[in-house]
Amino acid sequence: MITLYSNHCPCCEVLSKELHSAGIPFATFTDTDQMLSMGFTHLPILDVDGLLLTYPNALKWIKERKNSLENR
Repeated sequence: MITLYSNHCPCCEVLSKELHSAGIPFATFTDTDQMLSMGFTHLPILDVDGLLLTYPNALKWIKERKNSLENR
């Protein structure tokens, strides 16, 4: 399961658009209080099956996944 932890900042919106563009299904989580209680100090965070990715790493993961899907 893939979850985008977001407060709809510009970086969050970029990740959302990239995920949609790549055809990767995901859920968006926006409860700021819950995210703070989870220890998140910055957003966006992309949760890929328990692996938490910061913005640059999330972009890299999405692009790698998109490339592997295109090369099938």
